[in-house]
Amino acid sequence: MALTHERLARELALLLETGQTIVLWPGSGGTLVFHKIWDEMRFDKDVYLAEGVTFPYCCRRLEGPGTVNIHRIDGPNMLLAALPATDTEAVVRALEGTYADKVKPAISILEPALYNVNIIVHPVGALLNMGRIEYSNGDFYMYKEGITPSLKRIVYAMDAERSSLFKALGYSPYTYDEIFFDCFNMTFGEFAATSSKGPFSMQDRYVTEDIPMGTTLTVSLARKAGVLTPTYDTMIHLASVVNETDYFGEGRNLENLGISDLTFRQLKKYVLTGDKA
Repeated sequence: MALTHERLARELALLLETGQTIVLWPGSGGTLVFHKIWDEMRFDKDVYLAEGVTFPYCCRRLEGPGTVNIHRIDGPNMLLAALPATDTEAVVRALEGTYADKVKPAISILEPALYNVNIIVHPVGALLNMGRIEYSNGDFYMYKEGITPSLKRIVYAMDAERSSLFKALGYSPYTYDEIFFDCFNMTFGEFAATSSKGPFSMQDRYVTEDIPMGTTLTVSLARKAGVLTPTYDTMIHLASVVNETDYFGEGRNLENLGISDLTFRQLKKYVLTGDKA
């Protein structure tokens, strides 16, 4: 989970050796967290660090400790990038024999970080169905029941706001449906037909992880770029009210990542080259 990235960065720094490769699935900007922590720790091992849009496989926990059902291998065009992006080719080579044929090199980590489909559909589906979820005590299939035509329009509104941000970055944007198919090798409707039950409450990861880790990061970057994100802002506000938590203030934003002092130009350069100057 993205919520564990800071702890993992600290723990892995004690174990990693030069030449090793770390890939975060999903990333949601976790590479930025790792670099912040490693800089604070003066970590100086030459390792490759990258992130992908989401898991390259679909899995669910079974009953009992340590039991997981991996029921589908996804892909084959999962966006992946290293931080800095100049290391992406080396990371893809390191994945040979595992997931190299499931990934597609991204321009920078901002693509896999912001294109995680969950940071849009999970908040929309959970927050705008909260009455049904709480009334049913979680007896609810979000993808089958909750993503109605009206909610799909909200998903596409957020998609349009994200596209405006990528245009400001100088990247050619993908659509939500394109990313969904590339990640899961099926359409949204096909995925919904076989989806699992949930979420079960407003304390589910659909809200408590996807809002502060992904939705907040998108808004923080958009503000730096001067791009308006009213629908994203609404989702963050609703989640903060429902769970009595300042998700934007506490979440993954440029200030908390230690890069708020960079100009927009410097930020674009940093993710490509690793140079903050």
